[in-house]
Amino acid sequence: MTDARNYALAAFAAAVEPWLSALRAVRTRLEREPELLAQLADRGAELGARQRRLRELLPASAGAVGAACGNFLGTLLERGDLEQLPAIVDWMGAMAAGGPQARMALVTTAYALSAEERQRFVAALRQRRGADLEVSFAVDAAIVGGAVVRIGDQVTDGSVRARLQAIDGALVQGD
Repeated sequence: MTDARNYALAAFAAAVEPWLSALRAVRTRLEREPELLAQLADRGAELGARQRRLRELLPASAGAVGAACGNFLGTLLERGDLEQLPAIVDWMGAMAAGGPQARMALVTTAYALSAEERQRFVAALRQRRGADLEVSFAVDAAIVGGAVVRIGDQVTDGSVRARLQAIDGALVQGD
């Protein structure tokens, strides 16, 4: 690794750290209080009020990045993607640790995996892709079952939804 790249990685990590710190604080609070996450995700409640409540979760130490983080979180909320926050924080952490080209896998399953299931999944991925692979998990009930694994721009879709779509496509084409 060149000196210039090392300096660039150090500057990148330092620049990202305030964001990471603020978003980690919000993630931790939402993980500790699932009822709060449910209230924030309630699309029946007024969006502006939910966004204000979410911004209140940002720590006072967020300082200069607080407004930008608040806007970012508000956008996640508006789009119905707040449950992606843990994976976003994991990705940002991996990028800060190894630079924007860090090797990161995002595993999406239809339901939350137990700690043991996650460990087995991570072990299997690292065995196939290398011990330096970072792994983050997300949940999307729409995939029905199985898993979708994204590493960089490569996607392995082993979901039940993908299999059903393939069967549907074959039936439409008369295969």
